[in-house]
This record gives sequence, C-alpha cells and structure tokens, in this order.
Amino acid sequence: MNAVRLRDTRGNFLGSILVFHDTTDIKRFESMRSDFVANVSHELRTPLTAIRGYVETLLHTPPSDPEDNRQFLEIIDRHSERLSRLTEDLLTLSDLESGKIQLAVQSVDAGQLIQRVLEVFWDQAARKKIP
Repeated sequence: MNAVRLRDTRGNFLGSILVFHDTTDIKRFESMRSDFVANVSHELRTPLTAIRGYVETLLHTPPSDPEDNRQFLEIIDRHSERLSRLTEDLLTLSDLESGKIQLAVQSVDAGQLIQRVLEVFWDQAARKKIP
C-alpha cells in the first residue's frame, strides 16, 4: 500500500490517497519459481550423483570383469544424456520466458503421440529386462 497526504495551498490537511497493490500473483509466481528451482536441483543432482559414483568406482576400484566396466559406462552415458536433455529443456524454458521463441500451436494425433511415448518406455523396460 502507498499513502499520500493531501494538503491545500495553505497547508491544511484535506485527506489522503491510498493505493493498494494486489501482490497475490507475485507471491504465487515467487512460490512457483522456488518450487521449480527445488525440482530442477533435484533432477540435476540425481544423474550427477550416479555419474560421480560410477566414475569413482571405475577410477579407484575398477571391476575385474570387462562386462561390468561396460555396464558402468552405459549407466554413465544414460545419465549424462539425461543431463543434456534437462539442460536443453532449461534453455528452452528460458527462451520461452524471455520471448525469444514462441510456441507454435498445432494439432497433434494423440494416439500416435502416445504410441511413440510407449515405445520409449518399452525400450527402456526391455533394456532392464522388465516384462
């Protein structure tokens, strides 16, 4: 709230003007931003922790079985790919927020989209031997 006293030319008090500012949206956006930062931090920390753990193992106590080495490197590769995707997503969000790029609204075949998403999960499940 801002307040200003009004006086006439003689300095006599005439009244006040009060201006109220609704900060509801600002508070909501600040809360959303805080939640977003916390979620991004968690999403970045998870693959970084995995990468560091497997790299430390390979450097300090490497497995004797070459297949284990390969498996560790594949895990590192997957997590580094995840970090790359997260980074690209953050850059895209930044560009959207700054107005550098605009979303192009278009029709999507929902069935085809769902099929593509399922194929990704089926591939991941097959690699992990999940039926």
